[in-house]
Amino acid sequence: AEQFFWWVTTHSKALVLAGIMLIVSLAAFIPQLTMDTSADSFIANDNPARVYRDQVKQVFGLSDPFVIAVINRGATGVFNPETLQLVQWLTDRVKTIPNVDPDRVMSMATENNIVGTADGMQVKKFFQPPPVTQIQADTIRAAIADFPLYQGSLVARDDTATLITAEILDEMKSEATYQAFMSLVQEAPQLPGVDLHVAGEGAISGYLFNYIDHDAKRINPVVAIVITIVLFIAFRTVRGMLLPNLVVLGTAAAAFGTMAAGGIPFYVITNGLLSILIGMAVAEPIHLLTHYYEVGRAHPHLTHQELIVRTMTEVWKPLTMTILTTVVGFISLYASGGMPPMQYFGLFA
Repeated sequence: AEQFFWWVTTHSKALVLAGIMLIVSLAAFIPQLTMDTSADSFIANDNPARVYRDQVKQVFGLSDPFVIAVINRGATGVFNPETLQLVQWLTDRVKTIPNVDPDRVMSMATENNIVGTADGMQVKKFFQPPPVTQIQADTIRAAIADFPLYQGSLVARDDTATLITAEILDEMKSEATYQAFMSLVQEAPQLPGVDLHVAGEGAISGYLFNYIDHDAKRINPVVAIVITIVLFIAFRTVRGMLLPNLVVLGTAAAAFGTMAAGGIPFYVITNGLLSILIGMAVAEPIHLLTHYYEVGRAHPHLTHQELIVRTMTEVWKPLTMTILTTVVGFISLYASGGMPPMQYFGLFA
């Protein structure tokens, strides 16, 4: 081991340069890192249920929907002129949102009522234009009541809510689409007693995308600052603060760059990976620097290279055992996680 560390320190510049080049080459893939915040990501691609669902979505052209729920718990529920006019207003504007398929927007303003007649049947929209009197609204309620298909799906059975559903063209743009839906709801006319909610699997995916991005920008800098403060208290030197943080930077760049290069997306729980990497990447440098300074104080006559060799010769075994037990722990999570986000969390940690 001592001979090995003599060789390493003798060729330190070349080895450091090679390490930096490797890390930079991996970090170059980070812009290609994609984010998958869908519920489907927790099911393996070869799972029979996932395979069958993907086939159904492909055959029928389905996508994860965005939903606006219009809720009115008043005496007439949603069946009053003001609320139904709001439904029409929202439906028209949802169709104009980028990434929304205007032909796959469904609400009471778009659906047809089918009525049997002496000659066969009559097909016409529930309302177009929207009603302006309560009598017209009551007529629409009666039509919905005679159409069981829409009860409990398009309109709540107690008439207190109705949905506006929209399918999107590109599920990878869920975050921007979610922001557009939220802006639309905020711009909508405010009616007394009427609540608007954005929901649906597509909206959840977009919300998580936005939440993860916001959370990462807030928590990860805090973790880095706290660790830097701890390093300053421990060593009270610029070198003692900077070197562990450089290790953290290289670790994070290599981990996320490798994920991107391997085509592994950033999942919901991956947001916690950086904090774990920071903690693990700082642990070994703290041990090394602590022992380095202790050896330096005990043997001030040693050269810088001799200090490093002696430090590494004395601490490489416990550090290696610590690293190996950490690797085994996370690899076991990869081997037994079952769900892709958990598996890849363990693998890249």
